[in-house]
Amino acid sequence: MTMQVRLSSMMTERMGVQDRTDETARRLFDRSLAKAQFKRLAARVTGTPRHLRSLAEDARQSGHRRTLGSQIVPLEAIQGSVDKAQDFDADFHPLHEATKERWVSVATALRRGITLPQVELIRVGERYYVVDGHHRVSASRALGFGHIDALVIEWTLA
Repeated sequence: MTMQVRLSSMMTERMGVQDRTDETARRLFDRSLAKAQFKRLAARVTGTPRHLRSLAEDARQSGHRRTLGSQIVPLEAIQGSVDKAQDFDADFHPLHEATKERWVSVATALRRGITLPQVELIRVGERYYVVDGHHRVSASRALGFGHIDALVIEWTLA
């Protein structure tokens, strides 16, 4: 019987510690959330941005840019987007049914051999990010093309 009481007591102590830890974590989260909300409000008043930076945003604000002109770029080297990362997955598969009509019209044109405008890319190191031409990149990859004609701007981060 004493063994049972001792085990029950140990379990109660452990549960108490667990409950305190969870409550502490909840309070910490609540404080962090409140700080973020306060800083966001302060940012609105002062006009200072308070969001996470993106690669494109950092590259716009620092470093060097130069136009490389027209190039043939391997589709596998295109690994990102400047502003539509939520519309395509890492392999440029479309993620939303809403883009179907546009995508199908681009793929149809490519299959028929119709020349489409160059895509516009930003090169950072060995990676390329799409500025304009997401559907052309996506359809070209789906059709098994290896390369795409692009207007390329190189950004060198400082």
